[in-house]
Amino acid sequence: MTIFAQYGRDKSRLSAIAASTFRYLALTSIPLHVISAALAAPALLFLFGSQYKGAVTVATLAPLLCMPKAFIGPVQSLLQSAERQSYVILATVLAGIVDIGVAWTLIPAHGAVGACIGSGAAQVTAVGMMWAIGSHLYKVKLPWMQVAKIAFISVLASLTAHVIAVRLAPLWAILLGGSASLIVLFGLFYLMRVLEPEDQDRFKILTGALPKPIAGPMDTFLSLLVRPGFAR
Repeated sequence: MTIFAQYGRDKSRLSAIAASTFRYLALTSIPLHVISAALAAPALLFLFGSQYKGAVTVATLAPLLCMPKAFIGPVQSLLQSAERQSYVILATVLAGIVDIGVAWTLIPAHGAVGACIGSGAAQVTAVGMMWAIGSHLYKVKLPWMQVAKIAFISVLASLTAHVIAVRLAPLWAILLGGSASLIVLFGLFYLMRVLEPEDQDRFKILTGALPKPIAGPMDTFLSLLVRPGFAR
């Protein structure tokens, strides 16, 4: 909605808003999906039992392959606000063709895994095309260095969860593996200075909606993640 509103006020800021939105989506979506992949197997076994072991591969791949869809909102709004829906339609049509082609090739031999890969390939195609077109048309400079940091940290957090999870019963794997992955995630966010100074002001909008006993500690915690000397 911010992108649609900004288009009517000042188009020159659209690229900066889109890039900022992309970064915040990376901050939330990449850790969530990558860590979920490591904990998908114990979660599946805990909820449905060992008779569903055959679905572990699909459950593990699904969070990773559906991650691109999290990034579609900003660029879709960017193109639609300028009435360039034709690019959105083109990308989705080509994505559908990719999905059918990959599924047709892989499902006979790999079943649900092939269908999952087909869906993931389609999402990568659609989202990748839209961002490539949107970045070219509106000169959006995406923060690839920060995204690389977030991806690297998320992989390490996910590996931590996996190493712990494979040694434990499903419930303890989820609790201890998930907790350890969050410690690694936020610890590396602090050490690698992922958050920018302006992030603290934006996070205060969210923490302001929390009950006061929770909002105070949360503000303190988030301020620790911001680069030293810049926290407000």
